[in-house]
Amino acid sequence: MTLRFLIKVWASYTALSGAHDVLAAMFVSLLAWDRPEEWPPLFGSVVEAYSLRRFWGNFWHHLHSRTCERLTPPFLRVTALWAFCLSAMCHALSNWVTFRNGYTALEMRFFLCNYGVCLMETVGYRAVGGFMRFDRQLTRAAGYVWVLSVFVCLVPGWRYPVIVETALNARER
Repeated sequence: MTLRFLIKVWASYTALSGAHDVLAAMFVSLLAWDRPEEWPPLFGSVVEAYSLRRFWGNFWHHLHSRTCERLTPPFLRVTALWAFCLSAMCHALSNWVTFRNGYTALEMRFFLCNYGVCLMETVGYRAVGGFMRFDRQLTRAAGYVWVLSVFVCLVPGWRYPVIVETALNARER
C-alpha cells in the first residue's frame, strides 16, 4: 500500500513536471512567446515537505493557486479551507471526465481531512513551537515520517474505491 502511494505520487510528479517542462521549452525557446520567469518550477523541493502544510504549500504543485485566490470571495477569511474545497471540486470534475463519476464525497473527505490535519499542525506549532526547541534534523526526520503516515492513512480511502469500481466496470465489459 505504501509503495503504491509512493509510486502514484512520483508518477504524478513526473507527468506534471514533464509536461510543464516541455511546454515551457516550447513557449520560451521555440515560439519565444513567453519569458523564462513566466514558467517557474511547478514543484518545490521535496526536502521542504516535512509537515503536511509544507507538503501542500511548498512542495506540491500550485496549478490552481492563482485561480483559487481570484475565486476567493473578499469576505472569506479562511482561504486555505477554500483552496482545499476548490481543489476537491477540481479533482471531482476531473474524475467525472475520466470515469463518469465525480466521487465528490471521496474528494471532499480527502481534501477536508488534509485541511484539518494542516490546521492541527498550525495549532500545535503555535501551542508548542514558541517555547520548545528541538533538534532541526530530528524534527525534519519526524516530520517526513508524519507526512508519509498521514498519506498512508488517508490515500487508501480516497483512491481505492475508484480503483475497485474501475476494475469492476472493466471486467463487466
